[in-house]
Amino acid sequence: MLEGFWGIEFDVQSTKDHHFVVMHDSDIARMTNGTGYVKDYSRWELRRYKIDSGENLEQLPIQRIPELADVLKLCQSYDMTPVIELKEVKPSEIPSFLEVIRKYDMEGRAVVISFKMQLLELLRNHSDTLQLQWIEKNMSVSHINECSIKRMDIDTKFSGLTKSKVEYAHSQDVLVNCWTILNDKEYMRMQNAGVDFITMDMIPPALR
Repeated sequence: MLEGFWGIEFDVQSTKDHHFVVMHDSDIARMTNGTGYVKDYSRWELRRYKIDSGENLEQLPIQRIPELADVLKLCQSYDMTPVIELKEVKPSEIPSFLEVIRKYDMEGRAVVISFKMQLLELLRNHSDTLQLQWIEKNMSVSHINECSIKRMDIDTKFSGLTKSKVEYAHSQDVLVNCWTILNDKEYMRMQNAGVDFITMDMIPPALR
């Protein structure tokens, strides 16, 4: 495990030849020296472009857009749980996505999250063991109930979370992930609320 962290969250998009790359934006312009949308390139065409935006670039001068398989290998190396957000992925590509997860023996460990319930439902139809989280900005009782029925958990924005909401989710066997924590005060509030997972862009107090 890397410096006490349990998992790492990243976004996945599919290419025009139905491979999966790790990229937050649907357009490659912000992070690379190329332009255009991931979905319009093949996996090999994307290799033409290097990442030219972000931190520590001087230490990583020849970075390319990684494929999902590359990041899963890294997760294995560092004993990290991959938390994978499905973004621009087609429903027809779900079996291929799951095949990659299984190839790297991550079906029982990976957490797959998405705003797109259709993709999560398809994954659940193909796997009883994969951990799934529906991203819903403002978690409500109806959202919790839907997740309970569909055998998945929920990923929600921290600002609207309360202890009573988390307790209700737990009563329905739904785990709660919250995002994105940026300071110690909110981190402690979410800890006190009893959430199960915290997504953050900071090092938590216990690991400093």
